[in-house]
Amino acid sequence: MLKKHVIHIHELKYSSLIFIVCINFLIPSYISTVLEEYSFIMNVLNILCIVLMTALIIRHNTIKISIPLIWLLAQYLTLFISTFFNRGNMFAVIINSGLIIALCLSLDIIYNNSRKLYIFLCLVRNITLLFFIINCVVAIIMPDGIPRLSSGTTPYFLYGNINNTIKYVFPGLCCSMIIDHLNDKNISIYTFLFLAGLMYNFVFIYFMATAFIGLVVVIIWNVFYNIFKNHSAIIFTVVLFLILFVELFVIIQSGGLWISGLITYIFGKDISFSGRRVLWIRVISAIIQKPILGYGLCSSEYIRSMIGNTSGSHNYYLDIVFQRGIIGLIIFFGIVIIIIPRLVKTLNKTQYILLGFVCAYLVMFLSEPFSSTEKFHIPVFYMLLKLLEDENNNKQTGG
Repeated sequence: MLKKHVIHIHELKYSSLIFIVCINFLIPSYISTVLEEYSFIMNVLNILCIVLMTALIIRHNTIKISIPLIWLLAQYLTLFISTFFNRGNMFAVIINSGLIIALCLSLDIIYNNSRKLYIFLCLVRNITLLFFIINCVVAIIMPDGIPRLSSGTTPYFLYGNINNTIKYVFPGLCCSMIIDHLNDKNISIYTFLFLAGLMYNFVFIYFMATAFIGLVVVIIWNVFYNIFKNHSAIIFTVVLFLILFVELFVIIQSGGLWISGLITYIFGKDISFSGRRVLWIRVISAIIQKPILGYGLCSSEYIRSMIGNTSGSHNYYLDIVFQRGIIGLIIFFGIVIIIIPRLVKTLNKTQYILLGFVCAYLVMFLSEPFSSTEKFHIPVFYMLLKLLEDENNNKQTGG
């Protein structure tokens, strides 16, 4: 009885720690905007989050130097150096980088303990779903958006616009799909609510191509797994990825539309890439001036003066080069070098799910800013790399 009681207390402490971390990461942008008026509160929450995760890491002391860890640290070291030399916002770099690195290293520990992993997955899924349902209710009550945030053409809710919503919801959806796999379910009520809520937002509230395409990639990816298993779905997604790169080339060169034009016709919506094309031209002009290390983490006002938009160029790849230069982009694409050789092998279902979300992110990066929400996708990339490397090491050692 005493042993069970001790285990229960340990799990309670762990669950409380992870709950605090998850709330800090998953809190909707509208609430963050309100709290930003009290910057001291946000700084305290972020520092507390880093301290708690660091305590977890130090206590277990199982972190080993690995290719995924080098890939992770190299990205933010480049950002740190670039920001330092450009006299940018060093405090923001330290806090934001610290949060992401600490989360990834914490996940390193969590995934080695099946019970702790399951608790973590459930907390991320449940907290995300709760906020998402509230967001959907707000969208139903106020279809034109929250007055304080919305413009005349685009409704904004707790997560901002629909493209921003997908950034917050994807981590919860990813965890929900992994839990479904662990419980031997094709689709749970949790996963269904995520998918149904997103489709409702697209069809009845406001259609945005980037978020829609990302969701379609995830859905088709998992449907193909159930039908054809690994390789057919991988081939399909690689082909889709190449098509979308051609689409980006067409937009940049001529301002015309190809696949996006078809989506516009089907849904009767106006998807304007002309504004994005102007941003891309401006950011490329800025990159040419500092191509090696970029400009570092800049203030919103400085980004607007250089590019014309406080959120960046609406292309994550170009934003990486703007922030961290060509060196930063090369480091980021190190993920391709790690993943591609392993695509010929059979992936387990968890790896397969993570790879599907990675591909969806890589597609969405073409036309949406993700620099301010790296806390959502970088851990997904990191864990996929970590799982692939660990499996490869086990095979080499005969484990």
